[in-house]
Amino acid sequence: MFIFVPLFVAFIISFILEEKQLSALGSIIITSICSIIFSLPPGKSPGGVPEVAVLSQVIIRQSEMLRFSPPLLLGILGGVLGWGAATLLKNHKKPILYITWAIFILICINFAAISVDLNPAAVKMASREPVVGKYNNFNSLNIKTFYLMKRGFGFYDAYSRAFSSKHDTFGQDPGSVWNWRMPTIFYIWNWMLPTDGFYIFYLYLIMSVLFLYFSFDIAGGYLKKPLNLIAPALIVPLFVFGSAGFWFTFPEYWGAFFFMLGIWGIFKKNKIAALIGFTFAPLIRSFFILSYLGAIIPAFLKKEKKQALYLLIPGIIFLFAFLFHYLHIMSLPGAIVPPTGDWLKGDLRHFRVTFSFASVLWSRAKYILPLILVLFFSAFYALRKDYAGRILLGSATLPMIVFLIAGPSTFRQYWGIIYLPFIMQAISLAFSSFKYTCVQPPRPHQQEEKG
Repeated sequence: MFIFVPLFVAFIISFILEEKQLSALGSIIITSICSIIFSLPPGKSPGGVPEVAVLSQVIIRQSEMLRFSPPLLLGILGGVLGWGAATLLKNHKKPILYITWAIFILICINFAAISVDLNPAAVKMASREPVVGKYNNFNSLNIKTFYLMKRGFGFYDAYSRAFSSKHDTFGQDPGSVWNWRMPTIFYIWNWMLPTDGFYIFYLYLIMSVLFLYFSFDIAGGYLKKPLNLIAPALIVPLFVFGSAGFWFTFPEYWGAFFFMLGIWGIFKKNKIAALIGFTFAPLIRSFFILSYLGAIIPAFLKKEKKQALYLLIPGIIFLFAFLFHYLHIMSLPGAIVPPTGDWLKGDLRHFRVTFSFASVLWSRAKYILPLILVLFFSAFYALRKDYAGRILLGSATLPMIVFLIAGPSTFRQYWGIIYLPFIMQAISLAFSSFKYTCVQPPRPHQQEEKG
């Protein structure tokens, strides 16, 4: 790991600085300094049990590697190897193509391996039906619902039973409409997967890899190879945390998978993919209606508004589905609608918690998080004239703004998955504003904007 990361970073930097005489020195210096700074395990996490559990595993693994991996030496070695490989390949298009795909596949394999290995207990727990009264997290609640549905219960009955079997809500019905989830993803699991809950985790890995592919493919329209590897490299820690932190059944992740399909459809001008993605994302997790609204607002600022009318279909479908869901919940005993004020307690702290989701995997997160925010703001400048880019930015920005206002008195850090992957995607595309991309073909939507 410690040799691959500086090698990869130096390889990418060498292509960014391809016309600079100091590319070799710059690559080696940057990788050496970063190896020293970021070789230390992440600091203490302010989060709850999942963050603490993952952090403890990271500290153990990283301490073991540091016994045999001097950071400065590996930074220099990785910098030299990365720069050397880039220098040999710069003027050969086919080898660069093959190497780029090889590295992308390696990223996906590494993601799957770490997901399985970093916290094996999380994987094992998915294969066992949670015992009544012995679990106290929503991931287990979702798995329990899956097992109950496999035994023939309908979603609402299964979810209510699973909720009342959770230790801290034992014997209680969900009651509040905000305690319920949309049934879509549970029915998908029930129809698609065998009885063993492990297959939810297995499907999660597959969907994560597809997400990484979509991000890689989108970036390929803006950045020349191998710079399109920046996108999946930035996004992959979010999905590692989903598996290692026992979050992988959360509907927020599954809604993000489908919403990324919609974003990919916009960039590739594939209306069917855009419709499927934007329709299923809010049906899986209703909060994605914010991402959807953030996406379609820029779409209707376009001159050819009629071409964007098809994007209204997901919103219409969601309204009917949510109304049916709401009426069904309200027909159940004990159902209540809490006062609106109970869910308008968001503030800067709540946003910060959602924004730092999965940052337990990052060394020096207190410095990286502000940098990510700055880079995201820079993406507004880089993508300001790009139609699809504005849709991507809007889908990430609106949830961020809402979470400054909306939220309960207790923090919901996992809400960050609703917008964080799309922030990372936008940051990767912002590199297209650099000089080195001028040799690339026009962006997918540049001609459309000029027209």
